[in-house]
Amino acid sequence: MAYHILVRPEVVDDLDEIESWYEKKQRGLGNQFHNEYETTLDRILIQPMNFVKVQKEIRRIEMKTYPYAVFYQVIGDSVVILRVLHERRHPQHWPKDSNGTH
Repeated sequence: MAYHILVRPEVVDDLDEIESWYEKKQRGLGNQFHNEYETTLDRILIQPMNFVKVQKEIRRIEMKTYPYAVFYQVIGDSVVILRVLHERRHPQHWPKDSNGTH
């Protein structure tokens, strides 16, 4: 099955905040972070069901270089990206699924 990515608005906010933080640390790091995020999405598309479920149907994949994880849900042929959060973020901040539940 060929999957496609849908990104929730919260993810855009997450990425803006993270990339801005890295860019303040060192010029170009924000772009490097974004490139790794895109690579992580490619990894998800190859085998979306292979990554660990953290809550009901929500899955998590860790980024390779940065201490962040991408949370997503597979719905039919769509991979819905729910959040991009720091690995140390408390589970209460984890995303809700498409039905609004954890």
